[in-house]
Amino acid sequence: MVSKRSVRTSTLALSLSVFLVSFLSLPGLVNQALAAGSSDNAGEFFTEAESAQTKAAAGSNPVAPPPEGAPTRVNAVIKMKVIVPQMKQAQTKFTAFPFTVKPPKLAVPITPLPTEDKGLESMILGSGYASKLSLEKPYPDGGWRWQYAYRNGLKRSGQTPPKVMIGIYNWSRSLIKYVKPECERINEIEAKRMERYKKLLQDYEDNHKDEEMEALRHGHEPLPIKLRPIRRNNQLVSYEASYELPPGEWWITGEHKVPGLVYYWEYPMQIKAGENINLVMDDANAVLIQGGW
Repeated sequence: MVSKRSVRTSTLALSLSVFLVSFLSLPGLVNQALAAGSSDNAGEFFTEAESAQTKAAAGSNPVAPPPEGAPTRVNAVIKMKVIVPQMKQAQTKFTAFPFTVKPPKLAVPITPLPTEDKGLESMILGSGYASKLSLEKPYPDGGWRWQYAYRNGLKRSGQTPPKVMIGIYNWSRSLIKYVKPECERINEIEAKRMERYKKLLQDYEDNHKDEEMEALRHGHEPLPIKLRPIRRNNQLVSYEASYELPPGEWWITGEHKVPGLVYYWEYPMQIKAGENINLVMDDANAVLIQGGW
């Protein structure tokens, strides 16, 4: 008669043998499945194994997902050019300020160019006598504005100043209709320039302190702009610069001094992250021009 204890021992031994045989046969079965074309079952096996490893790694050491694409550029890139007709013996300096600064005092108010026929005829006569005047002279007769108006009108008329005194009065009267529109155009430009100057003064008085505190809060400081002189035929024709600014409000501020003239700019800009800006500082957007202007 077989005892119950012997039966239990035999059963346990048999189960253990079956488990060992199955475990040792598992790689062979997988290889057989792959060889027989049963790639689906093998794929499920490895997928489950990789999934288990991934979950274990994620639970023990989480990793942030990789960034998508290139990193976003924060600063804006500004390419700037300073170009005016008067560049001889220039002293030029620019700074990007994160707040308004007080503009220079207006030494002498700008007097409008004449627009009445009598005044224009007198100015044209004087310029006709001095028709060979060099534009490099620090204080040209009538100022730079008049020289621009006279020469533009003369060019539009297609005429040339008389070489002898005979006929110069008739010539000067015939030129009035060409010079007058130029004087009116320049007077309008100067009137708008003076409006910008007065507004800048008022903005400085009203907002400078708040703008300076806001700049300090964002960690923004004035940035000196390094200018590179551009020369052609050994003559200075412009200045160029390339620099970066963080997002926010900025005022591109600078002076350009030549004998007889001083240009001043304070150009407001709202900078956005990552943008590219081309900026030209010329006599049109100068907020103040003093001297023989």
